[in-house]
Amino acid sequence: MNTKLVRSEMKQIFSGQDLRKFRDEQCLSQEYIANLLEINQSTYQRIETGRIKLSVDLITKLTTIFNNHLQSFSETGTSNEVELMKKIIIQLEKRIEELEAKVSRKNLKIEELKKRINSIY
Repeated sequence: MNTKLVRSEMKQIFSGQDLRKFRDEQCLSQEYIANLLEINQSTYQRIETGRIKLSVDLITKLTTIFNNHLQSFSETGTSNEVELMKKIIIQLEKRIEELEAKVSRKNLKIEELKKRINSIY
């Protein structure tokens, strides 16, 4: 999913210092975390420094890696977590609609091809 949070939203949810703290507490290197996220180490470094936007997928992976709830990353607590979850739900619902439309188009194409095949024989 290509949905991104803007920098101000990311800063409300994630503090690079918090990410580094969680990583250091678990004695994990930036390279190790980057490999788990399937990104370059330099990209992860920019995440910790707040220089790049995070996708919802990366946020989800980070919370899984650090085994913490989103609230742990939040500077202002539960209200930001709720707002983030609402955004994630809306984004996922939109993605589901996109995928359902894509499946529908493919099914129509399959039916069209079946008709062509049957007309040949």
